Amino acid sequence: VIAAGAPAAQLDISAERVAQSGVVAERPTLQLRWPQGATEGELALQVPRLTVEATGTVLRDLQWTCVLRRDGGAWQCAGAVKARGYRTGQLALRWQGGVQTTLQRGEARLQLRLPGATGADADLHAQAVPMAWLAPLLAGVWPEARLQGGRLDGAVSIRGDDADALR
Repeated sequence: VIAAGAPAAQLDISAERVAQSGVVAERPTLQLRWPQGATEGELALQVPRLTVEATGTVLRDLQWTCVLRRDGGAWQCAGAVKARGYRTGQLALRWQGGVQTTLQRGEARLQLRLPGATGADADLHAQAVPMAWLAPLLAGVWPEARLQGGRLDGAVSIRGDDADALR
């Protein structure tokens, strides 16, 4: 529903199921509130159940609320993200040709850059990321791993012209 000519614009979107690249969101809702004449609005995403099939990770009651604004040619939105059983973190997205995503909780930071152009490289940067965050991901490719602790710093690039090429 878009309310035009009202004191504020409002957009509400919901679905039973959204699936893309092994990530499944069940009953997601997205709400945008943009006061008339304002330079920013509030975006709220709620997902009762989010499954990442590659890792077996299931997040329940995922909520992200952020302030959406236009900055030059880019859209950006940053705010608190939380899920049942997890401490609150900060999630920031920036769209300009491609997407840059940053997830941060305390000193731990994951940054993913996905290019908008076919054939361009994608990058993942990790800073002080607890190994426990990576355990579900690594379990699928390294089942013998017994991660006891520690933190990870590093970067990986995925070559856009060769999906199998990691740097």
